[in-house]
Amino acid sequence: MLATCDHRERCNVLDVLGRLGGFAGKRMLRTLDTHIPEHGPDFRNREKVKHLDGDIYELREQPLKGPKPRVYFFRDGDLGIVTTEADGKRDEDPAPFIKKAKEIRTQYLAAKAMGQIVIEKIKRNRGSKQ
Repeated sequence: MLATCDHRERCNVLDVLGRLGGFAGKRMLRTLDTHIPEHGPDFRNREKVKHLDGDIYELREQPLKGPKPRVYFFRDGDLGIVTTEADGKRDEDPAPFIKKAKEIRTQYLAAKAMGQIVIEKIKRNRGSKQ
Protein backbone atom coordinates (compact mmCIF):
# COMPACT_ATOMS: atom_id res chain seq x y z
CA MET A 1 0.00 0.00 0.00
CA LEU A 2 1.19 3.47 -0.86
CA ALA A 3 0.03 6.88 0.32
CA THR A 4 0.46 10.04 -1.71
CA CYS A 5 2.17 13.10 -0.28
CA ASP A 6 1.80 16.75 -1.19
CA HIS A 7 4.53 19.19 -2.22
CA ARG A 8 5.44 19.64 1.48
CA GLU A 9 5.89 15.86 1.82
CA ARG A 10 2.83 15.63 4.07
CA CYS A 11 0.44 12.71 3.79
CA ASN A 12 -3.18 13.84 3.96
CA VAL A 13 -4.40 10.37 4.92
CA LEU A 14 -2.10 10.07 7.94
CA ASP A 15 -2.72 13.68 8.96
CA VAL A 16 -6.52 13.36 8.94
CA LEU A 17 -6.60 9.99 10.69
CA GLY A 18 -4.11 11.21 13.29
CA ARG A 19 -6.31 14.23 14.06
CA LEU A 20 -9.44 12.08 14.32
CA GLY A 21 -7.97 9.87 17.00
CA GLY A 22 -10.56 7.93 18.93
CA PHE A 23 -11.38 4.29 18.40
CA ALA A 24 -12.35 4.55 14.72
CA GLY A 25 -9.33 6.64 13.70
CA LYS A 26 -6.92 4.30 15.51
CA ARG A 27 -8.65 1.27 14.04
CA MET A 28 -8.36 2.66 10.51
CA LEU A 29 -4.65 3.41 11.06
CA ARG A 30 -4.15 -0.14 12.32
CA THR A 31 -5.96 -1.51 9.25
CA LEU A 32 -3.73 0.58 6.96
CA ASP A 33 -0.57 -0.39 8.89
CA THR A 34 -1.13 -4.12 9.14
CA HIS A 35 -4.06 -5.62 7.25
CA ILE A 36 -3.93 -3.77 3.92
CA PRO A 37 -0.20 -4.30 3.16
CA GLU A 38 -0.48 -8.04 3.84
CA HIS A 39 -3.94 -8.85 2.49
CA GLY A 40 -5.20 -5.84 0.53
CA PRO A 41 -8.73 -4.52 0.93
CA ASP A 42 -11.53 -7.08 0.90
CA PHE A 43 -13.48 -5.85 -2.12
CA ARG A 44 -16.24 -8.37 -1.32
CA ASN A 45 -16.98 -6.67 2.02
CA ARG A 46 -19.37 -3.89 0.95
CA GLU A 47 -19.45 -2.41 4.46
CA LYS A 48 -15.68 -1.83 4.47
CA VAL A 49 -14.89 -1.19 0.80
CA LYS A 50 -17.15 0.73 -1.54
CA HIS A 51 -16.69 1.49 -5.24
CA LEU A 52 -17.41 5.20 -5.73
CA ASP A 53 -16.71 6.33 -9.27
CA GLY A 54 -14.45 5.16 -12.07
CA ASP A 55 -11.30 3.79 -10.45
CA ILE A 56 -11.89 5.39 -7.04
CA TYR A 57 -12.83 3.38 -3.96
CA GLU A 58 -13.50 4.12 -0.32
CA LEU A 59 -12.23 2.17 2.68
CA ARG A 60 -14.38 2.90 5.71
CA GLU A 61 -14.97 2.26 9.38
CA GLN A 62 -18.51 2.31 10.74
CA PRO A 63 -18.42 3.00 14.51
CA LEU A 64 -21.73 3.55 16.28
CA LYS A 65 -20.68 7.01 17.51
CA GLY A 66 -18.28 9.71 16.42
CA PRO A 67 -16.51 10.27 13.13
CA LYS A 68 -16.65 7.60 10.48
CA PRO A 69 -13.19 7.57 8.88
CA ARG A 70 -13.01 7.24 5.12
CA VAL A 71 -9.86 6.64 3.10
CA TYR A 72 -10.10 7.14 -0.65
CA PHE A 73 -7.86 5.06 -2.91
CA PHE A 74 -7.28 3.56 -6.33
CA ARG A 75 -5.64 0.35 -7.46
CA ASP A 76 -2.20 0.18 -8.98
CA GLY A 77 -1.75 -3.30 -10.38
CA ASP A 78 2.00 -3.24 -9.74
CA LEU A 79 1.94 -1.88 -6.20
CA GLY A 80 -1.44 -2.72 -4.68
CA ILE A 81 -3.45 0.32 -3.67
CA VAL A 82 -2.60 4.01 -3.49
CA THR A 83 -4.39 6.09 -0.86
CA THR A 84 -5.15 9.68 -1.80
CA GLU A 85 -7.46 11.39 0.68
CA ALA A 86 -9.16 10.82 4.02
CA ASP A 87 -11.96 12.40 5.98
CA GLY A 88 -13.89 11.88 9.18
CA LYS A 89 -17.25 11.61 7.48
CA ARG A 90 -20.37 12.39 9.35
CA ASP A 91 -22.64 13.64 6.57
CA GLU A 92 -20.13 15.22 4.19
CA ASP A 93 -20.67 14.98 0.47
CA PRO A 94 -17.91 12.69 -0.91
CA ALA A 95 -17.88 14.47 -4.32
CA PRO A 96 -14.93 16.79 -3.51
CA PHE A 97 -12.89 13.85 -2.18
CA ILE A 98 -13.68 11.77 -5.26
CA LYS A 99 -12.69 14.67 -7.54
CA LYS A 100 -9.40 15.16 -5.67
CA ALA A 101 -8.68 11.40 -5.70
CA LYS A 102 -9.21 11.33 -9.49
CA GLU A 103 -6.84 14.29 -9.93
CA ILE A 104 -4.19 12.61 -7.79
CA ARG A 105 -4.63 9.34 -9.72
CA THR A 106 -4.13 11.15 -13.04
CA GLN A 107 -0.99 12.88 -11.75
CA TYR A 108 0.31 9.65 -10.22
CA LEU A 109 -0.14 7.64 -13.43
CA ALA A 110 1.52 10.36 -15.53
CA ALA A 111 4.49 10.54 -13.15
CA LYS A 112 4.72 6.74 -13.06
CA ALA A 113 4.73 6.54 -16.87
CA MET A 114 7.64 9.00 -16.92
CA GLY A 115 9.53 7.15 -14.17
CA GLN A 116 9.15 10.02 -11.73
CA ILE A 117 7.52 8.20 -8.81
CA VAL A 118 9.57 8.24 -5.63
CA ILE A 119 8.62 5.61 -3.08
CA GLU A 120 9.85 6.09 0.48
CA LYS A 121 9.10 4.01 3.52
CA ILE A 122 7.81 6.08 6.40
CA LYS A 123 8.19 4.83 9.93
CA ARG A 124 5.38 5.88 12.18
CA ASN A 125 5.37 5.57 15.93
CA ARG A 126 2.36 3.35 16.48
CA GLY A 127 1.44 5.12 19.71
CA SER A 128 1.74 8.67 18.39
CA LYS A 129 -0.70 10.82 16.49
CA GLN A 130 2.16 11.48 14.06
